[in-house]
Amino acid sequence: TETLADVDFHIYIKLLAERLFDAYCIDTSRIQLQMDLDVIHLTVDEAIPCGLILNELLSNSLKHAFPGGRKGVIRIRLRSFGDGFVELAVSDDGKGLPAGFQHDKSQSLGLQVVQTLVHQLRGNLSVSRDEGTTFGFRWQLA
Repeated sequence: TETLADVDFHIYIKLLAERLFDAYCIDTSRIQLQMDLDVIHLTVDEAIPCGLILNELLSNSLKHAFPGGRKGVIRIRLRSFGDGFVELAVSDDGKGLPAGFQHDKSQSLGLQVVQTLVHQLRGNLSVSRDEGTTFGFRWQLA
């Protein structure tokens, strides 16, 4: 927006995903992107950490989930709930996380930053290993 008072985050997600796919030279016939995005406007104080989180999670999927030319799908979901909560999730149907992986004990700097930013938003990070990997979090809009 012109004032930066709020950010059309659903549009930001589309642009960021497109640029990351280009930056990683992803063949979209091999790795497909599916988005389920509600129209949500975030304050700059919410949009900046959410953008950093999204960048890290999407980059991780692009770099690690589909080794050796493996095909798959990455999904980004942004949902608004009637109670003022919002959920952002990045999932892939790739190779999955290593056995025994615990996101809250990860030594990965990127995941430590993600956890810090989620806590900054007063959200809770969750990880699911069903049919790939999903990282998601919910927070209440300011």
